[in-house]
Amino acid sequence: MTENQTFDPPYALSPDALLAHLTDLGIVYERHHHDPIFTAAEGGHLKALIPGIHVKNLFVRDKKERMALIVVPDEISLDLKTLAPAIGLDRLSFGSPERLWANLGVRPGSVCPYAAMNDQKGLVKVVVHQAIAEGPRIVAHPMINTQSIVVSSADLLRFLQNCGHTPQIIDLNAYARCDAA
Repeated sequence: MTENQTFDPPYALSPDALLAHLTDLGIVYERHHHDPIFTAAEGGHLKALIPGIHVKNLFVRDKKERMALIVVPDEISLDLKTLAPAIGLDRLSFGSPERLWANLGVRPGSVCPYAAMNDQKGLVKVVVHQAIAEGPRIVAHPMINTQSIVVSSADLLRFLQNCGHTPQIIDLNAYARCDAA
């Protein structure tokens, strides 16, 4: 998604609308503009510029079409096979771009925990790594991959609860892939 991307109804939550909502909730944030980042690896250079836990977000579904948004530090690669039963799902695979748009209102490369706000039917389970829930500063895209925002972990959790997505908090280190570098 680029800076010029339109936010078509029913998901008209632009980055500015999200930030206005954060302000309405009393959530303080830092906003940073940067070149588009489509993968966690592409954003590695931002770690020196923007302190905090940089997250990646995995949109997955199981064979019964139940969905989850998994929020994990960007340096962890997960073994989805072993993770599935721990989060109450069956065999996991990544959700399609169409399913992502239909349920979270974002495009690939812009998946973020804030997209849970667009899941008004409550179909997407949100899973947050314990280190993120306990970390001081969390860095994530605000619905678009040309920006990052920093909030406290407490404020991220409060945001998720406010939009009806109390996250399942779990230590995901136990489900990291052994071959991850």
